[in-house]
Amino acid sequence: MVGLCELYREQGVDLGSLATVAETGNNKEALKGKVIICPPSAVHDRWSRRLPDPVTAMASGWMTVRARARQKLVELPLVISDHADWDELAMAAATAYRRAGITDPLNQIDVAEIYAPFTCTELAAVEALGFCPKGMGGRMGEQGMFDIRGPMPVNPSGGVLSANPISATALARIAEAALQVMGDAGEHQVPGVHRAVATGIGGTLQFHTCMVLGDDL
Repeated sequence: MVGLCELYREQGVDLGSLATVAETGNNKEALKGKVIICPPSAVHDRWSRRLPDPVTAMASGWMTVRARARQKLVELPLVISDHADWDELAMAAATAYRRAGITDPLNQIDVAEIYAPFTCTELAAVEALGFCPKGMGGRMGEQGMFDIRGPMPVNPSGGVLSANPISATALARIAEAALQVMGDAGEHQVPGVHRAVATGIGGTLQFHTCMVLGDDL
């Protein structure tokens, strides 16, 4: 966890004051009102007794060793995934861009409909699609970069956060991108769309699809 926090700091993400729980000893007063990052299993462990009236919330993705693996004396490391990098989407985008003749996605793509079921996944996606440098998705989002009237509109339809019909969600992204290119997106139409990108994901976010639509392709 310390290494991950340091990575965020190197990318200019201000996480505020950080400390390990161990540094507070068993002082419950010192932990009141604090955000504690830990694997879900820790909440049910004696370790959590030092936390005063904790309220749990899930964030990012955690994978822990299954009981059967532990019973067979198989020791596996805890894997933490915060969806910070989507190299697979970057690979899919590179293929789609090459086939569509896209060399500068930020300036050649007019709108994007991306499969982003969580806020954090949208940040990873805009970086993987080449709309901003790695580590800058959150900051540029705050500046309005991806708003419907921003320089690079992302999910003007509302995206997957508004509706996520499993198995059809990626098709909905393609349909919305097509409506944008045809100028038939109604109230969420982005002016002057000639090229759009649509993406989809499957499994546990480990494989991706990317399609470029355009009125000149």
